[in-house]
Amino acid sequence: MFELVKGTQAASLYIAKEADDFAGLSHVAEKIQKDIELVTGVAPKICDAMPEGYSIIPGTIGKNPVIDEMIANGKLNVSQLDGKRESYTICLVDGDKLVIAGTETVATLHGMYHISEKIGVSPWKWWADVKPEKADELYINLPKDGYTEDEPSVQYRGIFLNDEYNLNQWSTSMGDGNMNKETYEKIYELILRLKANTL
Repeated sequence: MFELVKGTQAASLYIAKEADDFAGLSHVAEKIQKDIELVTGVAPKICDAMPEGYSIIPGTIGKNPVIDEMIANGKLNVSQLDGKRESYTICLVDGDKLVIAGTETVATLHGMYHISEKIGVSPWKWWADVKPEKADELYINLPKDGYTEDEPSVQYRGIFLNDEYNLNQWSTSMGDGNMNKETYEKIYELILRLKANTL
């Protein structure tokens, strides 16, 4: 059992700053931080150095030295992901590290948002004002060999925006001009939360 939040303590989010996937992972880590705080009122720390105690460690195979070292040391078995696209595994390492390892950076991001969904945060939390149920503590139970999301049966999955005029009008409230970067940030976040890859 992994203690995500217990009392006033939350597991840290460790994002290796020397990793090739740092930019994407650090961006989504901030979203996960807010999701956990939304549910529990406790915001986990985001660290760029290995923390002590319970920690979430996302990383992309071949792009993240922390993940690659775990694989090399036999602590992380990712053989079930060999040759797979957009796949990830979530497992416990050393009893206090929740590792999310993806075959591609987008898969790692999907794995991170998988945690958010499991704690009750809907992908539609912003677009549809979906409020999660509050919890004082959060625990994650995994099978002995962890949880693996196999490659999607449909390669291209996404959403289609079919009311550009109204979306343009609404977008002006979020920044300068029509269909601005603030709007697209929300759209792309939704796509990632839905484990999609196409707009």
